[in-house]
Amino acid sequence: FYSVFKKMDTDVPYGEVTTDEFFSYLRIHDSPFVVQLFRAFDVNDATSSEVSPKLDFQEFFLSLFNFGTLSSEGIVDLSLNMMEDIRRLRANGGGLIGQEELHRMVQIVYDFESDAQRTKHHTEVIMRKLSEKCDKDGRIDLEYFKRAESLAPMLFGPAIELQELLLRSVATTKWWKTQRGKKDDLLRAANEAAHIRFEAD
Repeated sequence: FYSVFKKMDTDVPYGEVTTDEFFSYLRIHDSPFVVQLFRAFDVNDATSSEVSPKLDFQEFFLSLFNFGTLSSEGIVDLSLNMMEDIRRLRANGGGLIGQEELHRMVQIVYDFESDAQRTKHHTEVIMRKLSEKCDKDGRIDLEYFKRAESLAPMLFGPAIELQELLLRSVATTKWWKTQRGKKDDLLRAANEAAHIRFEAD
C-alpha cells in the first residue's frame, strides 16, 4: 500500500495524495462521479467543500482496503448512497426507483450531461432488463435494484473499473479475495454477537 501511495504522491509537499495525482496515476477520466467517490475516501473530512480533497496515508490505506474488499452489492450500495435522489427516497421511507431517478443516475455516473440521446438510450437499456421486476408505473424496488448484480457493471461501471484498477495496483486477485473473506467473517461474527446481546437484553 505504501509503495503505491508514494508513487501517487508526486507533488510537493509530500505526504498527501490529491485528486489530480490519484487519477493521473490510474490513468482514468476524473468524471464528477469518480471524483465524488474519491471524496468519500476522505474519511477525516467527508463533508469538506475544498476543490481538491487530499488523502494522507492512513486515509489512503483504510479507504482503499475498505473499497477494495467491497462486493458487487457493496459497490452498488456505496454508489446509491452518493445519489441525492436515493438519499431523499430513503429518508422519506420510500423504496421505489422510477425513470426520472434512473435517468439522473445515469447522467451522474457516466457524465452524459451533454449527450441527452446517449443518456436516454442507456436508461432504456437498463429499464428493459428490469421490466419484469417493475410495477405498473415502471418503478422498481430499491433493494432488488441493489442486489441485481447483472446491473452493476452496466450502471456503475466506473466504480467497478476504479476498484479493479486499485486492486491490480496493490496486490494479487488471490490476496484481495482472501482479505474479502476475512472481512466478511469478521462482520458476520460481529452481527451474530450483536444479535446475541440483543436477545439477552
